[in-house]
Amino acid sequence: MRLVILAIIVFALFAVSVAAGTLSCTSVSSGSPCPMGSTGVLKLYNTSDSHAAVPTDSVATVRICCTDTTGTNTIATTGTTFIRLAATTNSHVGFVGATNFTVEAKMNGSVEAINCGYTASGGSCTANTTCVMRTTDTNNAMSGTCGGSTHPYQVCCGFTAAVPTGDVAPPTTTATPTAGGSAYTWGTSTTQFVQVGYSCADNTNGTGCQTTMPLVCTGPTTCTPNVVYQGQPIVVTQPGTTFVCYRSVDTAGNQETVTCNTVLRPALTC
Repeated sequence: MRLVILAIIVFALFAVSVAAGTLSCTSVSSGSPCPMGSTGVLKLYNTSDSHAAVPTDSVATVRICCTDTTGTNTIATTGTTFIRLAATTNSHVGFVGATNFTVEAKMNGSVEAINCGYTASGGSCTANTTCVMRTTDTNNAMSGTCGGSTHPYQVCCGFTAAVPTGDVAPPTTTATPTAGGSAYTWGTSTTQFVQVGYSCADNTNGTGCQTTMPLVCTGPTTCTPNVVYQGQPIVVTQPGTTFVCYRSVDTAGNQETVTCNTVLRPALTC
């Protein structure tokens, strides 16, 4: 009987396991080193409206330093890409979907993986994530620190649950399109603007949804959804064929396969 109870307790602990670490990122200026226990993951030249550089750059003087405040993880500059650069020094930046930028700034935990996402313009990081940096746009952007700039986009990262967690299945995103106040059927032609709302549900015994990321693009092969959904519908206004793609991630780090649907709007005629 005791063995059965112990087995149930162990299963329950694995089923609800969440990240043990707490990620925290800050910046130091004037060429100062990162605080003890922190790792420099990116360098800037100023705290706002700045170009960026890889952590080993010898000219940039502002360091973005990240640590696990619980001491569970040591931060490494490998693993998850949180921002892309056009070059290793004096560079504009782009989100992970900006594949024209080939230099990847990365970080990961020694015990737990790190998952990163991006806010919409003016948005805030979600629970269990922290602001790493700010940018002026999603691509070809200038950079700033979280506390030293008011740039509208935030790069948000946090630890995922340690493995094993008991949750190995990705969540499911439901996209709800409407046109002119009525339900819209994907792939049909409409003269109305199409609005798309999203909801996420994790699997049975799952750890729960963390972020949903939609993206509107010109083709499915160019879509890497990476901007965190803030609850406002995505609106398709352009004529022609538009691809609406999306995916969600749960708090255990399971990523849903990207789903793409099409919106057809006739070209404007004079």
